[in-house]
Amino acid sequence: MRRIFIILLISVASIFAGQLGLLLDWADFKGDSVDKTWLEVYTSLRREEFAFVHDSANLTYAGTLYFKMQILSENDSIIDSLSYSTPIKIPDNELTTKQFRIINIYQFEIPAGNYTVFAIACDPIKNVCDTAKMNISVANYWKKDYGISGIMLSYTAAATTDNSIYNRLGVKMYPNPSGTFDLNSLIAYYYVEVYLPENVEKTLGISAKILQSDTLFRKFEPQWQHFAGSGGYIGGFSIAGIPDGYYTLDIELIDSSGIISFSHKNFSVAKKPQKLLSTVTPEMGENMRDILYYLLTPEQIHQFDQLSPPEKMNFWRKFWASKDLTPETPENEFMEQYLARWNYANRIFAEGNTEGWRTDQGRIYIIYGPPDNIERHTIELSTNSWEMWTYFEKNYFFIFADVLNSGIMKLVNSNVDGEVHDPYWNEKVFKGQEKYQNKY
Repeated sequence: MRRIFIILLISVASIFAGQLGLLLDWADFKGDSVDKTWLEVYTSLRREEFAFVHDSANLTYAGTLYFKMQILSENDSIIDSLSYSTPIKIPDNELTTKQFRIINIYQFEIPAGNYTVFAIACDPIKNVCDTAKMNISVANYWKKDYGISGIMLSYTAAATTDNSIYNRLGVKMYPNPSGTFDLNSLIAYYYVEVYLPENVEKTLGISAKILQSDTLFRKFEPQWQHFAGSGGYIGGFSIAGIPDGYYTLDIELIDSSGIISFSHKNFSVAKKPQKLLSTVTPEMGENMRDILYYLLTPEQIHQFDQLSPPEKMNFWRKFWASKDLTPETPENEFMEQYLARWNYANRIFAEGNTEGWRTDQGRIYIIYGPPDNIERHTIELSTNSWEMWTYFEKNYFFIFADVLNSGIMKLVNSNVDGEVHDPYWNEKVFKGQEKYQNKY
């Protein structure tokens, strides 16, 4: 039985593939049926490469995606397949050339074995097709007493109540089929599942390591978690201190005796600043005050508010020029890094009608940058979700909690001067804390 899939559009920078940018990735998880495995295939397409026709009656631009996927056995017989055609609609006030990725997840329950995944995506208006294929080896997690699943790499990890295929442990995760993390995705998130024998409960550690050319580049402290039969785990790490290049992420399941299972996934880092970021776009101009908010004093904010539009633009240019540590080069690295943080925070940490930069997590991310490690605790029977961000070099930590079980993560404790410090923060993550309603 195949699980349903949902089409989603995510605004990000473009990456290069075929004419429509078709990319594939995959991960495998324990199946619902004995000796079966869930194969998840992640796909990405570049929406800006599709052709659109203006629909004046509905005030939209309309395009079409035709998609087909086959799972082939080693002797090329078709194990499972799907095909569909779906419209792509864009409001007529949005540029059809705006860079978007169309992200999909497809799920197939199949026996363990070696397969080839073949996919084709077509734009019938433009009369263009893209093909991609990958060879995979799917494990049988039913035959392992203790096991860890394949790894899903993700651009995002934000609390959600949506009942969709992107919901993992109450966290919305958009897969990253490219496996590349850049200035638009400065935190690499990942999702795995842990499998124990039925009716067995045990505390196990999840240990993450980053290797480059089989050499250990970075190791993170194990995160210990109590599992009952099976369970999921979400982790993340900053790419800020990782040089551009190709790496392998190793996730190990450990107990007191050592490693009992492991999984790995290749990924790459490409942070080289794009000169485009140095250009002041119209959208940026409209949000100049918001972008500068955490960099200016209250007096400077007041001064900025009194300026005319041309004077604001002049202020903007002079401010960034004053922050450029290498004025002899065409790039302004400080500006590029800060704008990357601001854009990322606005995309990832938005909460309802609250823009991402205004939230606690967005503010901390913009000011202090991406954390080196994220310890995430999802919702349990007695506690709400909470997570801790750690910055190794400065020995900073920030703890956020969904104190009202509303999906809004508030900063509840930190060791940084000027930030929230509350030694009793853990009391706030217990459910039924209505007394905090007014405070938060």
